[in-house]
Amino acid sequence: MNRKLILILLTLILSSGVCLADNYVGGIPLTSVKSGTVSGGVYCDSYYGTGTQPVHTAKTIDKTFTLPSNAKVEWAMLLTSVYCGNMQSNYQGKAKVSFNGKVLGTETLNVPFVFLANGGKGYVKVNDHVDRVSSDYMMYYDVTSLVKSGGNKATVYTEPSDDKFDGRIKLITLVVAYNDNSGKKIWYQVNRGHDTDTYYNDNNLGENYIGSTALKASLPAGSTLTSAKLTDVYMASADGSYTFNGKALTSGTPQGTYCGSDSWNVKSSFKSTSTNTLTYDRTDAFYKNALTILTAEYKMSDKKPIAAFSASPTSGKAPLTVAFTDKSTGSPTKWKWSFGDGTSSTSKNPKHKYSKAGKYTVKLTATNAAGSNTVTKTNYIKVITKPVAGFSATPTSGKAPLTVAFTDKSTGLPAKWKWSFGDGTSSKAQNPKHKYSKAGKYTVKLTATNAAGSNTVTKTNYIKVVTKPVAGFSATPTSGKAPLTVAFTDKSTGLPAKWKWSFGDGTSSTTQNPKHKYSKAGKYTVKLTATNAAGSNTVTKTNYITVK
Repeated sequence: MNRKLILILLTLILSSGVCLADNYVGGIPLTSVKSGTVSGGVYCDSYYGTGTQPVHTAKTIDKTFTLPSNAKVEWAMLLTSVYCGNMQSNYQGKAKVSFNGKVLGTETLNVPFVFLANGGKGYVKVNDHVDRVSSDYMMYYDVTSLVKSGGNKATVYTEPSDDKFDGRIKLITLVVAYNDNSGKKIWYQVNRGHDTDTYYNDNNLGENYIGSTALKASLPAGSTLTSAKLTDVYMASADGSYTFNGKALTSGTPQGTYCGSDSWNVKSSFKSTSTNTLTYDRTDAFYKNALTILTAEYKMSDKKPIAAFSASPTSGKAPLTVAFTDKSTGSPTKWKWSFGDGTSSTSKNPKHKYSKAGKYTVKLTATNAAGSNTVTKTNYIKVITKPVAGFSATPTSGKAPLTVAFTDKSTGLPAKWKWSFGDGTSSKAQNPKHKYSKAGKYTVKLTATNAAGSNTVTKTNYIKVVTKPVAGFSATPTSGKAPLTVAFTDKSTGLPAKWKWSFGDGTSSTTQNPKHKYSKAGKYTVKLTATNAAGSNTVTKTNYITVK
């Protein structure tokens, strides 16, 4: 088969969701079958097949696995591999796999395998727990409900269905993730496959295949790594060569004739929150990788965090999107933000949009296994719209010199103020005080400004500064027939605030500009007293009104 056709077949298989290995023979790369966190650990032990097993005849291999006496099983898998005798021929047989007295499966092993280069798929899926790659059938079972603390027995029985089926048992492996109430925290991931690396690939395609498998760690934020262990189970008469995150690992010697395992301390190169990569390559003619286990023990901080944060921007016009950044120490693992507008977040570094103008108090609670701590920043975020200017003053009237305290009442969070006091002076203070030295009525103006714009409010004749008034008035008409209605007009100076009229007929008024009806003929003397904060003054006009 030419190289172009091989590449076309590889592309079709990759698009089906299965990623191959050796492009000449095929295989199933290792992918994750289980990950999690336990308090006890991950147990792994194997029977490694030897060349002394009889061939072409029925045989039974027992393997006892001993777990810690206090182990409480969270997950367990049994894996076994049986050799059929030829890399492509359909030598037929059967396998019965039992665990702790329960038959897990009686498998019929009678499918041919065709090299990828010869038009095959690169693997054969016999059923949902059995596959064939080249000369080996691999079987795997979930035994979580069957594993117990202490001793556990696995039994693999094979028998030929023809005179060519080999039937030797290469591997029996048990993997158990368990808890033991020790208080430890151990993250783990188990990757399983049936990945092949052969000299056929080099000799026929000119390719040096190097397999790899990814293990995505997810230790909690704030944790401290105490140990990391990598275990690999392979099928080959010579161990492979390996790297972990680019660092070469020391190879070992197979424990069996056709298989073995390695374990390494990988703490120095372990990545706690990203992908760890194991690569493997053959050192002899044939090599298969079946199983990779990565574990990492870690501790959490025993000191509660000290919450802290920053934000950018802290002010601006609405709508305002603010990016908050956690600055807490002590390795918190949880965060609770209160943004001051009734909303919250549990993200570490959230973004939040403020839609309305206002001053917002922000609170962050940072938490780890040791406890929590909270920091509050009052009026930390200032969201503005164009201001609406407003003010008040006290007092608004009085005798000279008059000192007035002005109070800004503007909305929209102005950042600048400009006051005009009506006497030619001004101020940029938010709440100024001003002294008026001369009597008069003063128009006051305030312009309030922020990043969104400006607004001005004007109060005409708002401040009245007085001296003692000088009473004065006029009337119309001043004579006429009874009944005579007369309109009186105040002409006082000095800004009086109160008036008292005496009309000469025994009646009076406190209106500034009253009207009065005279009912009887006569001459009437009119008197006006004008009053303000500075004092009073009276004017009298004798026989001012004549009624005929």
